[in-house]
Amino acid sequence: LGELEPLLPAQFIQAHKSYVINRDKIYRIRDQGNQSFEVLFYKYERIALMSRAKFKEYQPAFPPSV
Repeated sequence: LGELEPLLPAQFIQAHKSYVINRDKIYRIRDQGNQSFEVLFYKYERIALMSRAKFKEYQPAFPPSV
């Protein structure tokens, strides 16, 4: 996935070693308390994971309500 990320538009981020997500579709990010976060999306029921390191890296890019 790390090789794929540079080929995608800027709104796509690698949130975890197993997930590339569209940050424009994020509804909420919930702290799971186990070094990871759950990412919930607008109008989409599936959940992705985000590592604590990636959350810290991308947090300035998220809107305040996330």
